[in-house]
Amino acid sequence: METTDPNVTSEPPASTPSVPATPTVSAPEVTPSPTAKPSATPLSKEQARERYLQIVEPYNRSLERLEKAFNTGKPVSELQLVAARVEESNATQIRALRTTRWPANLRAPIGDLIAESNAAQRYWRRAAAAGTRQEVGEAVVAAGRHDGSEPAGTIRKRLGLGSYDENDYS
Repeated sequence: METTDPNVTSEPPASTPSVPATPTVSAPEVTPSPTAKPSATPLSKEQARERYLQIVEPYNRSLERLEKAFNTGKPVSELQLVAARVEESNATQIRALRTTRWPANLRAPIGDLIAESNAAQRYWRRAAAAGTRQEVGEAVVAAGRHDGSEPAGTIRKRLGLGSYDENDYS
C-alpha cells in the first residue's frame, strides 16, 4: 500500500512544446475554456453543430489566409508566419475535437478528422520552417493530402450543414 505524505507535493515535469527553430512566431495567448472536464452527456445535434463550427473556424480562417498570402506573392518570411498560425490553429482544433463529447453518430468521422489533422501537422511545421516559396508550396500540398475533407463532409452532412465553402472563411 502506498502512503501519501501531505507535506510533499509532486508536480508533473514541465513539457516543452515542439516548435520549429525558425521562424520565431509570437502567437496570441490562448485562454483555456472555463470547463475543466467534458460532460458525460453527449452534445445534442444542435449543440454539436454549433460546437463543430466553433472548433473548425479558426483553422479554416488561417488556412484561407495562407492560401491568399501564397497566391498574392507574399515573401517567404510572411508565409512562414502564416503557416505557423495554421499549424497552431490545427493543433488547437485537434485538442478541441478530441475533448468534446460528440453524439454517437459523429464519433467515427470525428476520429477520422483528428487522424487526418494529426497527419497534416508535420507538413504545417515544415511549411513554417521552409526556406523558399517552393518548399512552402510543397509542404502545403503535402498537408493538403490530409485535409480531412471526407470525414468533414460526413460530419457536416450528419449535422445538417451545407458543404464547406472557403468563401465563408476568407
